[in-house]
Amino acid sequence: MSSQFLVWNAQGVTNTHVKRHLKNLIREHKILFATVIEPQRAAPAVGRNFQGLRFVGANVSGHIWILAHEDWTEEVVDDSRQVLHIKVTAAVFSFPIYISIVYGRHTRETRHELWKKLGDISLAVDGRPWLVGGDFNIFLTNEERQGSDTDKHRKMMEFADAIADCQLIDPGIDGPIFTWHRAGLRERLDMILIGEHWTSVFATTRVTHLARFSSDHAPLLVRCQFSVQRSRPTFRFQNIWVRHETFKSEIARVWEAETCYNGMMNLQLRPIRIKKFLKVWNRVVFGNIHQNLKNAEDTEESEVEDTYDRGRGQVLTEVTEIRNSVTTFFQQLLTSDVGGLDQPDLTLIHSLPDSVDQDALCSVPQEKEVRDAVFGSDVIEAVGDFFSGPFMTRSFAATMIILIPKKLNLVTWGDYRPISLCNVTNKIITKILASRLAPLLPLVIAPNQSGFIRGHLLSDKSCLLRS
Repeated sequence: MSSQFLVWNAQGVTNTHVKRHLKNLIREHKILFATVIEPQRAAPAVGRNFQGLRFVGANVSGHIWILAHEDWTEEVVDDSRQVLHIKVTAAVFSFPIYISIVYGRHTRETRHELWKKLGDISLAVDGRPWLVGGDFNIFLTNEERQGSDTDKHRKMMEFADAIADCQLIDPGIDGPIFTWHRAGLRERLDMILIGEHWTSVFATTRVTHLARFSSDHAPLLVRCQFSVQRSRPTFRFQNIWVRHETFKSEIARVWEAETCYNGMMNLQLRPIRIKKFLKVWNRVVFGNIHQNLKNAEDTEESEVEDTYDRGRGQVLTEVTEIRNSVTTFFQQLLTSDVGGLDQPDLTLIHSLPDSVDQDALCSVPQEKEVRDAVFGSDVIEAVGDFFSGPFMTRSFAATMIILIPKKLNLVTWGDYRPISLCNVTNKIITKILASRLAPLLPLVIAPNQSGFIRGHLLSDKSCLLRS
C-alpha cells in the first residue's frame, strides 16, 4: 500500500496544455496530494475540483496551492510567504503527517526568513512525520549545478545548515539530477526532504524527477510505501557494540565509502551514514537490544517523569511539562547574567612587530598541525576547508548540553550539573587557533597582566600587595 505526492513549480496553470498535463500526471501516477507552485492565476474556490483533486487552499502570497484527495483532511498550521505548513490526516495513516511546501525567494537575504521559519517548524513537529518539498531557489552542492561557475558557497552552506538544524534527510532521486533548466544553465533547485520520523509511517520514500513540460522546472513525483513498523526508538550508541570482533572493521568500511562531497560537508555526512548502518547492524548481530534495554529502563524512566518542580510546587508527569520545565530552568541558569559580547579588538593584530608572520594565523594548516590534535584524513580535510574561508556549519558549532546527576535522589533540576559536549572538529580548529595565538600574546598584553598568562599567577598580585 502506498501514497503518491506531486510537487511542481508549473510557472502558470492558465494554459490549457499545462492544465491537461497536470491532470494527466495526477491520473497516471494516482496522485493523492499535489502542490502547484507559481500558479500565476486566481485561486479556485476551496473544495472545488481542480484537475482531479480537491483544492485545499493557497498560502498568503498565492504562490503555493495545495490539492488533495477528497478522503484526506488538511489543516493549515503555519502560513507564510515562503512556506505553507499543513497537517494531514487520513484513514490510511495511523497518525497525522506534516507537510511543508516551500517556494524560496531569489536572494540570499530574503531566504534567511525561510531558514528561520523551517527551524521553527522543525521544533513544532519534533517526533512527528514531516516532509519538506518545493522550489528552494538554491542548490546544495556544486555538483547540482552545470553551466556556471559563480561562487555561491555561502548560500549553499546556509542551505546545508538549515537542513542540518532541522535534521532533514535527502531520500535520493531517480532521473536527471537537475530540476531547472534555462539558457544552458542547469540546477537542482527543487528538492524533497524528509524528517527521521517520516519512516514511522512510510517504509520507503522514492523521489523521481519527471520530464519538464512548459515550465523551466521538472515535476517531482514522491512515492511512499507504507511501513508496518509504527515507531522507532531514539538512536543510542551501545557500549557492547565495541566489544564485537567485527565492529571496528565494519565501521572503517562504512566510513571510508565515498560521499561525493568534500571538506566539512563530507565530514558531516559520514557520521549520519554510520548511524544508519549501526541501526541495521545492531538488529542483525544483537537482535532487538533496544527492547531489552527499554524493559530495564522502564522503572528508571517512570521515576524521572514523576519529577518534582520546586518552583511551581507540583509533580510533573506529562512529557511536555517536563520538557518545558527543564528548558526554562537551565535557560535562566545559563543566560540570566550573561550580557552582550563586544566585538574583538582586531587592532591588536596590527600592533604586532613586523617580524611576526600575520598571514600564518589564517593560513590553511598543514597535515602535521592537524595530526597533532587528532588523526584522520577526513578531519584534516574538513579543518583545511574551514581555513580556506567557508563558514562553519552549525552541526560543527553546535553544543549538546548533558545533565549529570549531583546526587542519588534527584528531586529538582538543580540536582543536575549541566556539561557541554562540543564537536571534536570545532575543538580542533579552536586548538589550532589558540596554539597559533599563544606565542603572540606576550607581545600585545601588558607585562603587569597576571591572569590567564602562561607563567603568571593571579596570586602574584596578592603577594605584591602584601610585600
